[in-house]
Amino acid sequence: MNYFTTIILVLVSFYVLLLTLVFFFQGHLLYHPSVDNYIKDQTANEPTEIEKVKIITVDNIDLTAWFYNKNIKKFKTILFFHGNAGSLEDRTYKLNHLKNLDVNFLIIAWRGFSGNKGKPQELNFYRD
Repeated sequence: MNYFTTIILVLVSFYVLLLTLVFFFQGHLLYHPSVDNYIKDQTANEPTEIEKVKIITVDNIDLTAWFYNKNIKKFKTILFFHGNAGSLEDRTYKLNHLKNLDVNFLIIAWRGFSGNKGKPQELNFYRD
């Protein structure tokens, strides 16, 4: 085996190893329920007009949600899933802006986020 073939074999082996690691640890790379990567606005408190609700999934997991009801009959409702990191409280600044619009909104925390039981995984997000 010559030098060039050895280098190619090492690079391909490294690439296959890297792909294998990414495949098995993708959940840890994608979902960060406890990461607080938002700049906190000290003036943005949890909206007082929200109703804290529990939503039960098909596999009997309680999900924490906040519902803001401006006028359920007159306005549309926005369903807001908050993303792959942080908690509901990290979205307070966005919710305070939504309150200025003529909409209701329901923001739901995925399982594994905001104190919800369960593990964040793609299949579980479909269930949620």
